[in-house]
Amino acid sequence: MKSIKYMVAMLLCACMWAGYAVGAFCAEQVELHIGFYEASAGFGQTGKKMIELIEEFAKANPQYKVTYSSAGYSAFFNQLPVHLVSGVGPDVWLCDGVLVAQYKDNGFALDLTTRVNGLPNIGDYFGIDTNRDNEGHIWAFPQGLQVSAFFYNKEHFQKGGLAFPTENWTLDDVRMVARKLTLDPDNDGTPNQYGFRSINHVTEGWYPIIRAFGGDILDKSGRKSMISDSRTIDALRYMVEMVHVDRSSPPPGTNVFDWFPQQLVSMQYGLYIRTFPANERGFDYDITLVPIGPGGRFNPVIVNSWVINAQTSPAKQQAAWDWIMFFSSEYAQREWTLLGEAVPINRKVAVTTFMQMDVPPKNRMVFVNSLEHAVPISPSPIWSKWQSAVSSALNNAFYGRVNVYEAAMLAHQNVQVLLDEYYANK
Repeated sequence: MKSIKYMVAMLLCACMWAGYAVGAFCAEQVELHIGFYEASAGFGQTGKKMIELIEEFAKANPQYKVTYSSAGYSAFFNQLPVHLVSGVGPDVWLCDGVLVAQYKDNGFALDLTTRVNGLPNIGDYFGIDTNRDNEGHIWAFPQGLQVSAFFYNKEHFQKGGLAFPTENWTLDDVRMVARKLTLDPDNDGTPNQYGFRSINHVTEGWYPIIRAFGGDILDKSGRKSMISDSRTIDALRYMVEMVHVDRSSPPPGTNVFDWFPQQLVSMQYGLYIRTFPANERGFDYDITLVPIGPGGRFNPVIVNSWVINAQTSPAKQQAAWDWIMFFSSEYAQREWTLLGEAVPINRKVAVTTFMQMDVPPKNRMVFVNSLEHAVPISPSPIWSKWQSAVSSALNNAFYGRVNVYEAAMLAHQNVQVLLDEYYANK
């Protein structure tokens, strides 16, 4: 009996000093399920790299039994609410930054305020405040930044004898130069090269231009539509006229994110991920800050983030937090940065790796400097619904079927109905 007690005591002592090995040998493993979506412009490489990092985390943390699931963007976010309601959702998932408020409002996002505020080095990370609500609560932790910039094809400018865009450019400059860069060498009525990409798209289309004109989609409370505001309508008119009056932007169509890489357009608003296909094509381009409008300079930023499931167990929530800290580390952030999918949220990696990358754009510091002008895209628990309602209503204006005012008023009415219906039940 004495020898058995001695062996048990020695085993307990070993477990206490074994650190992470305790989870593997001295206690039942905590199961951790990680969910993520495959970035649409990642060409399969983002999913592969994420799996590699998950496997490295699991190997370094044997106290956790780690599993994962993934899907394309649309499939992932269509399935996620069903899985969460059914109690089979992931313990932590990669969330499009614009959707965080939705999961917080539905009770599925864990409040991370205490954990985040307890970090000794909170200033080492970009994007934390984007996930902070009006009461100061933090509902997600940054994974990667999708910051906007103004892309331009250097070859097109050089052939046209035009100076490159600068940080002082205004939207008037964009419109004037776009006309000069629009070329129809065979005079068949269809340009072979357009000066600008004016598209019915929230992040890379109307939202930054609406904000630059001084307008917005929602008011500060998030409960009232501002689409009927004259400044919002002026911004939309500016965009539609570039398509139908100046004819310096292609008409609406498919594959709008291919227009710049294919060198069909000379200038565009674009998120960082647009560097991926542009670099695949191998032509000479660069970026600068987004242009200034009558209302100033506004740069949309999407802080894709990790959300921890509020409905899962405390042990799994801790495991999820450990995963987030691993992904936010210099090592993991460096690996993700070299992939070229996002601007790192780790400030040290932004300096030591991101700024030193020997791939276009040359002026990549713009993506970091743009954070000074960064604005979230009208956060709302019904973000997907209002965004879809706006795009649907504006479609007829971009196609030239109705005038801008009619399209804007329809968008305004439809969005306000959605807001009223949602908040009537709160």
